[in-house]
Amino acid sequence: MDIKIRKATSSDIKDIKRILSFYCLDTGSVEKNLPEFIVAVQEEKIVGCACLDISDIVELRSIAVLPNYRNKGIGSKLVDSILTRAAELTGTVYLRTTSPVFLKKGVPET
Repeated sequence: MDIKIRKATSSDIKDIKRILSFYCLDTGSVEKNLPEFIVAVQEEKIVGCACLDISDIVELRSIAVLPNYRNKGIGSKLVDSILTRAAELTGTVYLRTTSPVFLKKGVPET
C-alpha cells in the first residue's frame, strides 16, 4: 500500500468534507483552512486528511481517515507530517481529541 501525503488543493475540498463527515467533524472551516490541510492519497483516491489550524495558537485538527483505510498507519503519517510543519512554526501544538491513539505518539495529556 503506497500512501502519498501532499498539500490539499481546492479540488480536494469535497473529499475532505466527506471524510470529516464520517466522524461528525467540523466541515465549515475547510475552505478557510485549506492552505494548512494535507491529504493522504492512495491510487489517486483521497483516503485521509489533517489540518494545522494557525491562529492565536497552533492546533492539530481535522485528522480523519476513511473507515476502510484505518489501522494501516495512514493517520500516523498524517500526524507526523503535520507535526513536522508545526515544528517550523512553534514549540507548542495543541490537540483536542477523544482518541487515545495520540498518547502513543508521545502527546502529553493536560
